[in-house]
Amino acid sequence: MTYSHIIRNSLNIKDENIIFDINDYLCPEETIKDTNYIVYQGTLTYKPKACHHCGAVNQDYSITKHGTKISTIKLGNILFKPALLRLRKQRYMCHECGRTFYGKNISGE
Repeated sequence: MTYSHIIRNSLNIKDENIIFDINDYLCPEETIKDTNYIVYQGTLTYKPKACHHCGAVNQDYSITKHGTKISTIKLGNILFKPALLRLRKQRYMCHECGRTFYGKNISGE
């Protein structure tokens, strides 16, 4: 059982594509608008099956990784403190239509 699996279970995250890096297991506290938050760092990455725009099937590197975007998601209270998830979402580029799209988690965000 990996640390990512343990963190996903403790935060009640169902998406197996969200990975928690071993270097980011320390959850620092951060003050935002006079509120102290516990901040978890995660990455959402996977191999997409098809382009979200044109539907081209991903084969022979027709869809490649193309950067990331960081999203901040409120998790609620953990250990009586508010918590955030800084989720680094993988960006992909479709070489068939030339458009980019971001990875989606189970909830669709």
